Amino acid sequence: MTLIPLLSGFVAMIAFALQTSLYVRAGQTALLVIMAALSSRRFRPVPAIIALIGVTLTNLFVPNGRVLFSFLSLRVTEGALELGLMKGLLLVGLVFLSRVSVRPTGRLPGALGWVIFRMFSYFEYLSESWKSTKGPFLQRLDSLLIDARSVNPDNQSLSSSSSEKPGAKRSIVFAVVVIVICWGPYLWPI
Repeated sequence: MTLIPLLSGFVAMIAFALQTSLYVRAGQTALLVIMAALSSRRFRPVPAIIALIGVTLTNLFVPNGRVLFSFLSLRVTEGALELGLMKGLLLVGLVFLSRVSVRPTGRLPGALGWVIFRMFSYFEYLSESWKSTKGPFLQRLDSLLIDARSVNPDNQSLSSSSSEKPGAKRSIVFAVVVIVICWGPYLWPI
């Protein structure tokens, strides 16, 4: 049951990555951002906005197509702007798609699933504990890594072991909506 959102994320990722229309990808990304905001997890849009702007600006250095305007010695071209927006929206959309699809209670079966689960458990511990540390960067990182060795990921919030999760129905609804958002433009062309 907990693998349904993850599998739907993989299925949706294929359609999202293959999207060639800038406007459709922008709409899909906006809907994925809304889905991520509606999910009960932390929602931080500022890093996504910075990533979108950064990827778009980086692509402007490679001229492609008709010149729209010049800024200092940089010629902003239509193709470079469109390609930068496509790449930036792809990055941001995939980040929010993963936020909606990857549930903290979902655990892949087998040894690989156990390793991935432990990796994310440690990452969650480090990212949540970072704010409570003070001092120089390397000293903070060193103390957190030392503390992380004693953390048992099986006792972390990621390892809920009950067979029926309280948000299972909501996860399935989110999974269906994510698939419709990403595959809808192929099934029902605009």
